[in-house]
Amino acid sequence: MFNTFKQVEDHYNSIKVMVSKNHPREQDLRPIGPRRFKWERIEKLDDDTYAFWPGHTDGDDVFPQTGDRSFTKAEKIALAPVLWQRKGRREFVKVRNSTYGYATGYYKFLKAYLPTALPFGIKNGAHYVTCGGVDFYAKHPKDASKVRVEGMQNSWRKIHGVFQVEGMGDGALVFERKGDKFVPTAETKRRTVRVAKRVDMKLKAEFQTHINELRDWVFAIAPLIPSEGKEATEFRNEHHKRVVAHIARRHSGQKFASWSCPVTVYPLIDRRDAVKDPDHPMRMVIAYELKQELFLNPNDRRYDRATRQWYQFEPDRKTTMDRFNRYINRALELTESKEIPHDEK
Repeated sequence: MFNTFKQVEDHYNSIKVMVSKNHPREQDLRPIGPRRFKWERIEKLDDDTYAFWPGHTDGDDVFPQTGDRSFTKAEKIALAPVLWQRKGRREFVKVRNSTYGYATGYYKFLKAYLPTALPFGIKNGAHYVTCGGVDFYAKHPKDASKVRVEGMQNSWRKIHGVFQVEGMGDGALVFERKGDKFVPTAETKRRTVRVAKRVDMKLKAEFQTHINELRDWVFAIAPLIPSEGKEATEFRNEHHKRVVAHIARRHSGQKFASWSCPVTVYPLIDRRDAVKDPDHPMRMVIAYELKQELFLNPNDRRYDRATRQWYQFEPDRKTTMDRFNRYINRALELTESKEIPHDEK
């Protein structure tokens, strides 16, 4: 944990460079912590800029996400999870959240190497950096390096809404050191918000009749859908192929894996059409996923110590309907995260 630029600079100079057949001296590989975690490293971009990398993130050319990659200095400045900069006599710390959720290693890295006065935390499922008793929302950024954007354009598992990085990066929080304290920059001050998920009720109303029909149909057909084993796998893969064939006729250039994938990977317009059209090939894929979600949920299993066996029990109607609504909201993208000022309910 470092609280001043001088501490960062001294720590960098004190680290012996790791050299091996995999890491030539030119890489200047300097682990920021224990040397057995060599991917967690500190990089000197220039005399006034140091970047901290947790490993396997966009912008890291020593331990990249995939393949051999090179990044410009501007991209590294924008994409670094933690960046210390000195501008004359002023010192700044930039914090950037991960571009995806469930990045537990990334979050631990931020908690370990952010200054004491800038703790990283999670509240109600949202990430924050606290400064002076105020929580600043650290959103998942949607910008990326040029090579990653190009890679995603050719990938079947597309990440939508991603754009090439420019400037300080999307959603970065920047704080200036003032003695033992830090203060947010003007742009960061505007991020004094909390995040809440809200269902767009007006949009959902357009689908409600079709959603009700889909629910009744799924409840009726669920007992006929294979639940596990080879039969279930073949069922899922067969209907996935039909969906892919349907999408290929409608969207030229769309690529998907030959094996099954979650419904949310398919184009949104097709997911919404599947809810409206009883003959759409994606309906059976949705029915399969809903059966797993509603009736074969791992939370509905109990262990009997007497018999040393697991038992599946049927959830009550309220639980089932809550799960159905969550699935539909997610599949049709009817839910959005809204930044709400703290003084609003």
